[in-house]
Amino acid sequence: TGVLHDVSGRPTGFVTQFVDITEARAAREQLHFLATHDPLTGLLDRRELERHLSDVMTKLPSATATTSTVCVLFIDLDGLKPLNDTYGHARGDQVLTLVAQQVAHVPALDVVARYGGDEFVAVAQVASTAQAVEIADTIGQVVNEPLSIDGGEIEVSLSIGVALAAPGESPASVLRRADAAMYQAKAQGRSQAVVAEQPPTLA
Repeated sequence: TGVLHDVSGRPTGFVTQFVDITEARAAREQLHFLATHDPLTGLLDRRELERHLSDVMTKLPSATATTSTVCVLFIDLDGLKPLNDTYGHARGDQVLTLVAQQVAHVPALDVVARYGGDEFVAVAQVASTAQAVEIADTIGQVVNEPLSIDGGEIEVSLSIGVALAAPGESPASVLRRADAAMYQAKAQGRSQAVVAEQPPTLA
């Protein structure tokens, strides 16, 4: 901003300059999105999921008698490799994207991320194991109907491992327990949810 003067030196007006930073701001936001989200599904990526989980778990009370706790759901899309072999990887990517969108719209979930390959991780606040199982059942139900892709229908299912964070437990530990429970679900026939055993109370 600058002041204009007449020949006698008296101020007669001013000149100001405005810079439109809308495009620059949009570019920064786009770069941040690309750095924190999976490019295929648009979900959070693994690093951001782990950061979020660490944040919410550090806020958990240390006492065992709490009204709610963090629930981690490790979700695997059953049979993606045969699907890719049969229909091609482009079709497999479409299935992954559709499943991601369906899971992300489950209301009870705070965060959904693509953890890698055909695996997703969701985080929710729950008051009981029963509520966690109910959420897992809802996630499983969102893909019960065949997916309509390119005029055809593809049937998919989900194997889900459920782990409730214990007081004092680390994010890495609860993720490992949810992951192990997911593999147990796959070993037991897939298309189901298994709840991980709670670890001993931590100091």
